[in-house]
Formats: sequence, structure tokens, C-alpha cells
Amino acid sequence: MANEIDFTPVPRKANRHDGWTAEKQQDFVAALAECGMVRAAAQKVGMSASTAYQLRMSEGSESFAAAWDRALKTGLAQLQDVAMDRALNGVAVPHFYKGELVGEQRWYDNRLLMFMLRQTSTRRFGPHAAQYDFIEDQRAAELAAERHRVDHLARTKEVIAALEADLAEIDPKQNREVHQSLSETHDRLLDLRDRLDSVDRLEAEIARLDALVAERKMPERTANIFKKRARERAAQGH
Repeated sequence: MANEIDFTPVPRKANRHDGWTAEKQQDFVAALAECGMVRAAAQKVGMSASTAYQLRMSEGSESFAAAWDRALKTGLAQLQDVAMDRALNGVAVPHFYKGELVGEQRWYDNRLLMFMLRQTSTRRFGPHAAQYDFIEDQRAAELAAERHRVDHLARTKEVIAALEADLAEIDPKQNREVHQSLSETHDRLLDLRDRLDSVDRLEAEIARLDALVAERKMPERTANIFKKRARERAAQGH
């Protein structure tokens, strides 16, 4: 039996022909890579699943255990491919009449199809798919809001710069009303700019507190208190 997974067999004290010889270990790993089932692979080499697990826990079994894991992963992937093929293409069910084959019909197992979709596309078909959708929508909304805020802040700063240039050219004595109107608009924009900037300062403070919690330098409860105070200061415009 060909074996594509290289490993060092578990050393055996007594090299019995009916025991886990190096050749049987190699054949077992190869069979496991083909079928993905420990019991079936053990039976294929004339051994039991319980002794296979005992061998895995024996001294010097590190290489064998690693090969086991790789083979099992390969075998499970092949089983998944077979199951998906049956779910999508169905299974041929033969029809006999008076002992003779007269035709066949494709049988599709919708339960198998839904199971495979849940396993291969958990985010879309798994039990928490709705939760994933909500989180994705929330993230998209947050990103859109952040892009809008950044664009708004950039435009505000551009308008402020333009107003300041206009104010520098207007003589307040000769154009008092125009100068006053522009000054009021300028002050409102400065206030808006400061409030938008405060959002950046708040997010930076929250990120700093989260980092302290992650590094175990501050209890989460204490960080939440500081976050609340930071939000209150931002709301007050400080």
C-alpha cells in the first residue's frame, strides 16, 4: 500500500507479526488518508481502533501522531468531496422489474445538501448566519459613517481655509456686514471641526484603554469607567 506521508514509526519492544509493525503503521496512515475513519483504517490493516489509539499514546509516537493528523485531515477532505458530490449530483437508485434492471432514478438528499452547506459555508448557512449578517452590516455601517466623517472634516477644513483667506482680504470697516457674516460662519465651522477632531481623540483614548486591558495592565472594569468619562468629556466638548 503506497504511503505519501513520511514519518518515523513508533518503536516496538517486541516486533510481533500480529502487532503494530512499522509496515502496518505506514499502511494504517495511508488507509486513514484514503477513508478518513480511524476504525476503518485500522480494520483494513487487520488491527483494532483501540490499539491504534494506544499506539498513538505510546512513547516515541510524536512523528506517528503528526502523520495521523495529516492523514485524517486528508481523508476527511476526501469524504467531504464525496458527500458534496452526492448532495449536488444525487445518487443513482436502480429500478428492477421481475429481477431485471429496467432503469434508474436520481435521488437527491436535501438534508445532506444543507449539512454540507452549513459545514463549508458556515457564515452563510450555519446556525449563526443571521448573527454574521448583522455583524457585517454593522461593520459596513460603521465604516461608511467613518468615511463620511473623515470626508466631512476634510471639507470643513478646506472651507475654513477659504474663509480665512477671504476674511484677510476684507476690510471690516468698509464691509462690516459681510465681514461679520463670514466671521460667524468661520466660528461655526471651527466649532464643527473641533467636534469632529474630538471623535478622533475619543477613539484614540478608547484604543489605548483596550490595549492596556489586552496587555493585562488595567482591569476591564476600570477601563470601562475611563471610557465612560472620556465619552462624557467628548459630549461636553472638552
